Amino acid sequence: MSETKFTPGPWTPETQDETWWCKTNHGVRIVSEHHATRFIASVEGMGYVTTANAHLIAAAPALYSALEKVAPHFAVLRQYIGGEALDALERETRTALARARGEQP
Repeated sequence: MSETKFTPGPWTPETQDETWWCKTNHGVRIVSEHHATRFIASVEGMGYVTTANAHLIAAAPALYSALEKVAPHFAVLRQYIGGEALDALERETRTALARARGEQP
C-alpha cells in the first residue's frame, strides 16, 4: 500500500457566524465556505447541506483509517462468509483506498 499524501487527521469541523471550516491539529484549515489563506476544499451551499458536506469531509481521514484497517482481513473473512457480496465489498474498499491516495484502482 502506498504512503498517504493528504493532510493527516483528525479534522475537526468548526463554525462561527454560519461559516464552516475544518481544522487540523496542525492549525491548517481544510474546508472553508469563504476564502482562507490555506484550505483544501471550498464548501458551497446553504444551511444543512453545507454543514453536512463539512462534516463528511472532516470524517475523511477517519473513514480512510477504518477502511485501511479492514482491508487486510478480507482473506480471513472469505473463509467464513465468502461470496459475491464480500468480493464486491473488498473491491469497493480497495478502490476507495486507492482513490484516496490518488491512484488508479
